[in-house]
Amino acid sequence: MIKNMKITAIAIGSRGDVQPFVELGKELKRRGHQYRIGAFPRFREYVEENGLEFAPINGDGDLMMRLLLSECKDGLDYLKGLKILYGKNPEMTDQAYEAIKGSDAVLYILLGGFVRHACDVLHIPCVRCFFYPFDKTNKFSVQMPGMKRNTPAVGFTYTENEIGMNMVTRSLLNNWRVGHGLKKWHLTSSYLKQDGKPVLTLYAFSEMLVPREEKWGEHIHITGNWMTESVTDYEPDEKLRAFLESGELPIYIGFGSIVYKDMEKVQKTIYTAVTETGIRAVMSSGWMKWETAPNPNICYVDFVPHEWLFRHVKGVVHHGGAGTTAAGLRCGCPTFVMSFGGDQLFWGLQVAERNLGPARVDIHSGKWTYGDIKNGLLELKNGKYTETAKVFGERFAKENGCKNAADVLEMYFGK
Repeated sequence: MIKNMKITAIAIGSRGDVQPFVELGKELKRRGHQYRIGAFPRFREYVEENGLEFAPINGDGDLMMRLLLSECKDGLDYLKGLKILYGKNPEMTDQAYEAIKGSDAVLYILLGGFVRHACDVLHIPCVRCFFYPFDKTNKFSVQMPGMKRNTPAVGFTYTENEIGMNMVTRSLLNNWRVGHGLKKWHLTSSYLKQDGKPVLTLYAFSEMLVPREEKWGEHIHITGNWMTESVTDYEPDEKLRAFLESGELPIYIGFGSIVYKDMEKVQKTIYTAVTETGIRAVMSSGWMKWETAPNPNICYVDFVPHEWLFRHVKGVVHHGGAGTTAAGLRCGCPTFVMSFGGDQLFWGLQVAERNLGPARVDIHSGKWTYGDIKNGLLELKNGKYTETAKVFGERFAKENGCKNAADVLEMYFGK
């Protein structure tokens, strides 16, 4: 007999970070559980229109994307960015504390790690959730994806992560811990354990893209992506409908929540490549808008559900976020990743290694050319990866990450 649970998720980040928790929440609510999401205030409407409870956690999403992605050069910059973000909103931990009261379990992603300390005060078990590998392996490094794989040096990058997070925690949260009756956090403390036991960890990605590390413990579960089911009731506006029906399948180009100081240069380069190659394209604006230069082969749109749009295009070009990557592959779309930082570089490599799209272009490094972008677009147009992506997508679409994750949560906390 499964008892009704009260689950709270702290999803600090962009829409791509919040959406998976919305989808998981809908599955848990369908099973009769209570579910709440703590996130930036800008996501209140989105969470509540999906029938879920919302708790505001203050923060600046644009500043976060700038500090932790577009202006972040290395791990040290990342840690500095975390300090700036938390320094501007030191009330975040108190807000999380209030949001999780009475919960049976608390889920969090990396940027919501401060809630771990509220969990310790309230004696609530927490669950680490990631959209990319974050536990030690020598096979690959998400932090430094260009490193030679299958070496001890790769494994050490995960150890460096743990040390860095402990340093930030000591600097920003020890006063809060002591003020709430907890011992200070030390360099030897660990987010991997709570009350001496391994913390349940859910990886919301597919083993088709990242095989499981054999040395990981049984507390680590790769569930598959937490994704929206196929959208059947979406109706495009007349402009988009007419464009899709007026010629060959276009290519989707969009970068979601990315904020980047040289985005205008990137957009102009893409526009030139699209124009010179004669590619039909749907260009989607996110947190940064496209300059809508008139071109009969381009349709400019704002938000359109990926689950609908990606079934009406020939291929996709995007930043390589875990959710967007999964959405495109699930629809059988060849995928061209133009990464801006974070785990995007890693996903771009995983896609290219499986012959599901062109070699990724690392925008963040600045070491890219017009030719890199033009050639990638031409490979999509010419169908080089179409069959491989189609076969992959048929298998990928059979996974049900939300069901798998809900099953695990019920197994751990619903008895």
